[in-house]
This record gives sequence, structure tokens and C-alpha cells, in this order.
Amino acid sequence: MSSSLPCAVKIDYTDNSFKFKDAVFTSVKITYVDGTIAPSTKAVKMPLRIAAREYETVNSVAGGRIVKSKAWIISGTIPNVITRAEPFRLQIDGYFTKDDSNRIPFAMEQHFDIKTENTVRSTEDVLKDK
Repeated sequence: MSSSLPCAVKIDYTDNSFKFKDAVFTSVKITYVDGTIAPSTKAVKMPLRIAAREYETVNSVAGGRIVKSKAWIISGTIPNVITRAEPFRLQIDGYFTKDDSNRIPFAMEQHFDIKTENTVRSTEDVLKDK
């Protein structure tokens, strides 16, 4: 497996209540440890809307019984915003739109460290480490 810059930010939210019809992102900012704000985040067209879609999970429980459940999944990608292989802070602001059109604001901030490895290993070996 390999990756190269620029990288994307992946968004995944599970709504088991079936209340949110979408997520609207109003601000995305990546700040590197030296204080530089990634110019790529300024190029993201805002607001960015990601619609919910229905998702069904299938699991087995004790006794071999199969259990199916449904949820709304809000899943998407903000491409090409991570431009440096350095630790950074990701900040995202926005709101969920409920099925009754009311808005629920959200804000998140998370620091990410970067780990690089210059080795050649099989995908199987990489996944065993996780």
C-alpha cells in the first residue's frame, strides 16, 4: 500500500435515529504545527453538503441468529486538502439538517500526528499491525 500527497479528509457519520437528512460543512481548516493554514482548505467550495443515505448492517449473534438493522450514513470526501506530511489540526464547522428542516450546529477540532514508514511489506502484513 502506498499513499501520496495531497490527501483527502474522509467524513463518516452514522445516524441510528434516522433524523438527519444531511450534513452541511461551512468551514474546513487545516493548521500545521508551524501555524501555517493549508491554502488548499480555502479552495474548498463552501457550504459543502453531504446527503444521508440508508445503510443496512447484517450481523450474527449468539445462537447463529441473523440481525439486520438500518441507519442513515453521511459519508463523503473532501479531496486534496492535506498537502504536507506533518502533524496538523483539523477544524470543521457546520450543521446537520433534520428531517423537519431544523438545524443542529456542530464543531469539531482534532489533532493528527503523521507516521511515515519507508518499508516494503505486503498489504496483509500492514493490516495485521492494525
